[in-house]
Amino acid sequence: MTNRRRSWIAIAGLGALFAVHVNSCSLINLAVGWRMDARRPRYEELRASELVRVSPGEHITLLLDDSTRVAGVYLGAAPIADAEYRAVYNAWHGRHPRGSAYPEIGELVQLKPGGKGAFNAFVAEGVELQSRRFGRSTYERKGWMVRRDGSKLDLIEVRDLSLSGELPLATALRMETDAGERSIPVNRIAMIGATPARHAALKGFLVGWAPNPGTLAVRPNAGR
Repeated sequence: MTNRRRSWIAIAGLGALFAVHVNSCSLINLAVGWRMDARRPRYEELRASELVRVSPGEHITLLLDDSTRVAGVYLGAAPIADAEYRAVYNAWHGRHPRGSAYPEIGELVQLKPGGKGAFNAFVAEGVELQSRRFGRSTYERKGWMVRRDGSKLDLIEVRDLSLSGELPLATALRMETDAGERSIPVNRIAMIGATPARHAALKGFLVGWAPNPGTLAVRPNAGR
């Protein structure tokens, strides 16, 4: 047997071993992914504050504050127009028992920890401030908000009011429905019904087919 023939046989053997390894990994990951998918609930009921658990492209059904239902494909979050939010927030600020403890729109505040600027809005992600240096910036609700008069607002309270649906948020939800695209303020949503994505099995199968990065490491040229 020539050396060339021996080389070809060796290469073929390594290829067969690699194929067996990849296929076995794919099958194992496919089985694990299938089990993960099987454990996922077929339908979830979420509060509006749990919108972060829904991904664009998912089919959802909304129960609104007037008991109407809206079904369609979730397209993502969008900001509410400043003028619209200002009217809603100012009305809330004047009538809510805790409204006076909250900043007025445009009031200079300091978040600790966080930034400093004019209060713009409460949004689904946190607090939105406006500053000359950073423009509009969103900060998570944690710590304290120090108002212009020195009073402090515990941002845990802000989070709790948001979770209960009492605090107006400048965030809307975009949906593609049978009647066209709609934008629905988060505060109008009483409940979100969603079907979780079930792609763990497919992802596990594809990961099993991915090459082992240790066998394909690229080394830099020695001359550079």
